[in-house]
Amino acid sequence: MYINIKFPEEIIDTTAHKLGTATTLCFMNTHLFIKAPYDNNNKHCFLKFDADERVEAIESYLQQEIDFAYYKSQGIIQDAYSLHKGNQIERIQVEMRQQKYKLIFSFFSDKKYIKYMQPINMIKNYYGEKHAFEISFLLHYECWLMVPALVGFFASFKIAYNFFEGDNTKDALDTSYNGFFGIFLSIWATLFFESWKGKQETIQYLWHVDESAYSEQDERDEEFVHF
Repeated sequence: MYINIKFPEEIIDTTAHKLGTATTLCFMNTHLFIKAPYDNNNKHCFLKFDADERVEAIESYLQQEIDFAYYKSQGIIQDAYSLHKGNQIERIQVEMRQQKYKLIFSFFSDKKYIKYMQPINMIKNYYGEKHAFEISFLLHYECWLMVPALVGFFASFKIAYNFFEGDNTKDALDTSYNGFFGIFLSIWATLFFESWKGKQETIQYLWHVDESAYSEQDERDEEFVHF
């Protein structure tokens, strides 16, 4: 038997207020995610809550009402976990489909990608910063892979040309481009790494987080992430 517990926004608001949960301010005309302790008396000043903030409030409330560890040890319940919001997932998917390629190509620039960060911000708010950073890195990687893919195409064309000219696989693979391509990949890897370091620091600054800022709520089961 499954029991679905739904939480009214009023309970989450009250609990976050008691906990002093750091929540994003909404009146800042900036790309920054500036946070302050949530104040239920000035709720109009805050965005309602991202994933880890909401889970933190819910878990804190539940721990006061239900001893999950005891009920699990007694075999009364098997497990307790957060459920997905189907409509929110659909919104993230739609936004990602609309912005994905603009976001991918914008990762070549230093700042342009910030303009198309909305789907990444939605992933951050729903799944947490950890998984949003993973998606950001993969999109950045996909963008930068286009460069060695283009250069590799010409190297492959040279190999194919040598093969059809000499009909010898070993000689065809040993082209004059191999050394150049190896040096190119070394330079490309360095530039890629430095590019991501800069973008990671910028995103951390915009989200007001650092490498030690991931909460326990952000380290949820990987099964929760798959959609």
